[in-house]
Amino acid sequence: MSSSTRLTFAGMIAGFNLLAKTYPEDGERLGRRKITGIDASATPVETGSRVLRTAKATVETIGLGAGEIEGDGVILDEKDHAGTYGIPDKQTIEAIRHGARMHIQSGTQR
Repeated sequence: MSSSTRLTFAGMIAGFNLLAKTYPEDGERLGRRKITGIDASATPVETGSRVLRTAKATVETIGLGAGEIEGDGVILDEKDHAGTYGIPDKQTIEAIRHGARMHIQSGTQR
């Protein structure tokens, strides 16, 4: 999932931890689930830190301990951003053009 403001990503991490506690028979399997965020901020270190803080605050709010969330549970893939937020690079522009061409070729124009 795209991660720039951290909230959805942190909520998913907290939610999977809640599932693991709610269904203890599946808890071990569910608790080991890793969710990968795709960095859209171009500041992956800061974003990862904010995701971790927000996930810990969220689990405390829903009745779990902040210790339920470990830093290695936050995976932030930074290979797909262009080095800055909101400004596409050549690769991004080409991907947009490719998507547009595929849409036109599919005949689903409106």
